[in-house]
Amino acid sequence: MPIRRGTLLEQATGAEKAEASCYHHQRVDRLGSGLTVTARAADGTVEGLELPGAEGWFTAVQWHPEDTAHRDPAQQGLFDALVRAARERR
Repeated sequence: MPIRRGTLLEQATGAEKAEASCYHHQRVDRLGSGLTVTARAADGTVEGLELPGAEGWFTAVQWHPEDTAHRDPAQQGLFDALVRAARERR
């Protein structure tokens, strides 16, 4: 799945594309106020979201990076970025 350039998601994963472990029974229908899409599956399903201009670090994924983080540096990058952001806010 392609990741939008210049987004927090791209920075966190270090990738322009990612393999996503997903098994949806629900998905984003309408974006909340201020949210932007940062990644979509081939079928158009929103897989990544961001809140530009938000205080702090806000990115969200609608897949399961925990399934493959042990072998995929892009997925592990999401967790690493979250921990870094939390440390910076302390």
